[in-house]
Amino acid sequence: MFLFFFTGKGAKISTHSLRYFRTAVSDPEPGLPAYVSVAYLDDNLCQWIKDNVGADYWESGTKRGIAKQEWSRTSMRNIMKRYNQTGGFHTLQRRSGCEIREDGSIGGSRQLAYDGDDFLRFDMNTYTWVVAVKEAEITQCRRNEETADLQYRKQYTEKDVLSG
Repeated sequence: MFLFFFTGKGAKISTHSLRYFRTAVSDPEPGLPAYVSVAYLDDNLCQWIKDNVGADYWESGTKRGIAKQEWSRTSMRNIMKRYNQTGGFHTLQRRSGCEIREDGSIGGSRQLAYDGDDFLRFDMNTYTWVVAVKEAEITQCRRNEETADLQYRKQYTEKDVLSG
């Protein structure tokens, strides 16, 4: 995810954000997709991306989307097992994003919800995963053991978001 903004001399810095919302369903009905991903730039659906990036962006974005769709499918199955569920309609939602605030500080978020309830979130202050329910503890342990990924998230948030 990239967040670019430019200010000229004397320009006021304002808040900018980029947010991704992804939803997967376990048993989609006809007409309901199994996976949906949308992006918002400053609370607007990302038409800007469509109008301002090249084909290579769409190609790499499509590959990432396919990987995230497969990840969602696998995660959904694992979470359903933790809740002792073998079928039915369930949702797995993921929200992630970053922002540059008016004071120039940065922030970010990454959260997972299962069937509309909080499941797991990434704490941007401690760079660790935090559980919302006991069923998320296995995922929390696994993700907090991935030190390279945790370091990447810290680097990305502190350096890459601001430098674009």
